[in-house]
Amino acid sequence: MLGKSLGSSLSERASAADSGNTPIGFNHITLATQQERLLFVGDQQQSFDVIGTRDIPAPIDEAWKSWTDSDYVLQWWGPNGFTCTVADMHVRVGERSLVCMSAPDWGFPALYSTWAYTLVDAPRRLEFVHNMSDGEGSTLDMADIPHLSAGVVAATGDPRVRYLYAADGARDDLVAAWRETLGAAAWVLTREEAIDGGWYGPVPPAHAGRIGDVVVICLGRVVALATGWEPPSVAKMVAYHGSVTAAEMTVPLLVVR
Repeated sequence: MLGKSLGSSLSERASAADSGNTPIGFNHITLATQQERLLFVGDQQQSFDVIGTRDIPAPIDEAWKSWTDSDYVLQWWGPNGFTCTVADMHVRVGERSLVCMSAPDWGFPALYSTWAYTLVDAPRRLEFVHNMSDGEGSTLDMADIPHLSAGVVAATGDPRVRYLYAADGARDDLVAAWRETLGAAAWVLTREEAIDGGWYGPVPPAHAGRIGDVVVICLGRVVALATGWEPPSVAKMVAYHGSVTAAEMTVPLLVVR
């Protein structure tokens, strides 16, 4: 999952070749057999940037609908084995669409995410920020996503900066799961990466264990709840803070004369 969708320029790259009435979708053989290229830019630990391109022989209007029309999105959103159960589309700059993929047999009854649009240039270019969310389009709860909680023995911090303490041997799998799920929506670091990156200043070895095995620093509007590890009242809060966005780190000064 990426901050800017891998498919944001899909319609721009689609050729004008006529594909008849064939549905557009990743599960369709036409798309599944197209050459796909992923280029990792620089050191992913530093930038977390990924550029993906896919050339699809489809009329540009059909390609555009595959990302903006609910009936089309429902046909393809999600990898093989998943179905799309929700595609509530609001494709306008400043607004968000809510989508959901589901694979109950694999332990994923509902994985919601939002697409917040930053550029809509029909039918040539579409850019949006892709964040995990709950069914209302606002948060995600690790308790509802098995691979995010597997191996976690404790979760502390708060919904914007989460500290995960892993069972023996589970740390690397946790890091991989959180990075794959959140992508550019969060910085997911091991304890050692966080310390070496200077996030906490000098950390005496005797104090390092107080930091979680995995540190999740949420970006954008993402919130990572930990139901079962924290009071239920946390999930009912109307706003959260504590991460590194400008809105959270800028402290206003109020002067009364």
